[in-house]
Amino acid sequence: MCNPQNHELENRRRQRQQLTGLVDQTDVVSEYYVQPQMTQEQDTRSEHMRNYKIGSVRDAVRNVMGRNPYEALDALRSEERADMRRTRLHHSRGTRLAMGANEVLEFDIAGSGFKQFRSEHYGVKGKSNIEDYLQNAKKVKWYNRLFGFIPGIKSAREIREFNKAELRRVESELRAKRDRAGGGPVVYTRDEDLIRRYGEAQQISGRRREHIRKAVSPEKQDKTRITMAGPLEMSGARNSGDYSIENLREYIKQMGVDYIQQTTGNQNWLAHPHDIWIRLRGHSRGGVATIEGAMMIKKWVHDNMPDFEQHIRFDVTQFDPVPGFGSATGANERVDMTDQNVIREGTAEMMPLGDAAETTVVYSIHTDHPLWFTPQEVAHTKRIILTPNKHSVGLDVTDRQQSSQEKDAHRAAFTDAATGDAYRLSSLNEMPEGIYVLDEQNSMIRIHDEGQLNAILDRVLENTSGQDSRHEVIRRTVGAWFAAH
Repeated sequence: MCNPQNHELENRRRQRQQLTGLVDQTDVVSEYYVQPQMTQEQDTRSEHMRNYKIGSVRDAVRNVMGRNPYEALDALRSEERADMRRTRLHHSRGTRLAMGANEVLEFDIAGSGFKQFRSEHYGVKGKSNIEDYLQNAKKVKWYNRLFGFIPGIKSAREIREFNKAELRRVESELRAKRDRAGGGPVVYTRDEDLIRRYGEAQQISGRRREHIRKAVSPEKQDKTRITMAGPLEMSGARNSGDYSIENLREYIKQMGVDYIQQTTGNQNWLAHPHDIWIRLRGHSRGGVATIEGAMMIKKWVHDNMPDFEQHIRFDVTQFDPVPGFGSATGANERVDMTDQNVIREGTAEMMPLGDAAETTVVYSIHTDHPLWFTPQEVAHTKRIILTPNKHSVGLDVTDRQQSSQEKDAHRAAFTDAATGDAYRLSSLNEMPEGIYVLDEQNSMIRIHDEGQLNAILDRVLENTSGQDSRHEVIRRTVGAWFAAH
């Protein structure tokens, strides 16, 4: 007599073998991600989904598609043994490009009210000064602000000066340690690693910008990373000041052009020309600035270095790009990656990136902000991922799932339900081109039909209210993608 339990086990193993991204437990070479164990069906909607009455994406997908496209992945996730839940991992795209025959410049552009791009897996929430994240840094309390004039109580200014001095001390120790190593391997303290990641403040447009930092990684083939704050006026409520969208895109252009000129002016590069990758990631208003800054670099290269244009490659990921109240005009409101026309706004000139660029937009289908959060419409981007997450679209998540990576905390990973491949948010541009819907378990389904997608959205959003303009932009953007494919 057949044992039902053995039959179910065998059926599950047969299903999981459909995943092309499966990494066998005996494979010691492939990069892997251990999928979270999920042993039973349950309502795994987030607090955000419940608060805004966003329906289950999984239920909507299965209902509209008339089948269970999660079947193979669910079978794998039901395995008790962790080594039976390994799937291929895509991560650290910039580092991988730099390790090949490429030069790499990365931009991380923060959202409104953030001084650094959100990196909570790294202990950086993004709203403090870099020096405030050091281990010996002192926190400014309410009584420091009110009673700092009393002897024995440090003022807020004194604490800030102490933290700045601590930053300078760590920077000095880091430089000395690098000099002593002479290019050899270096073991960094947590504070040194933090400064190594963000680098020192930069002089740009005639001023030292405390929240524009540049770091070069010698151990990663001199990969360069530049981080910029998002708009900070009125705690980020206004698109104005030093870090407005318009200023950010200009800073991106200036620093991108400087990097390209320095690289192409090198005799070694001229003797053996190879690709220069300009990688940009941005959130919210920073996401709007990234695409516009990239298009400004593209226009400058086209006009000034036409012979080298084929070697300048773009890789852009926008996380819920939102121009905000009063700023949704011109390119901030809509851009088209395949348009042939030059965009002129004041002194800014932009050229659409075209088919050669790797581009992805991650949209929240219904955010935690009811007003003035209509996203930028990015027509003909290569990938669109629609998530049921809030405006942060996963950037606020710290993933501690086991993987082949050294550290135990990383950015969130989205998993392609058809293959099992897991993609960190840094490597979404390695996904096949297409339209994807993310469910409440971080599983992505690729959609091949506009009507099917609209039916899924109708079900997921049927009990929500407001944000009609956001929904319209998303449907138009998706419609344009399907029309072109």
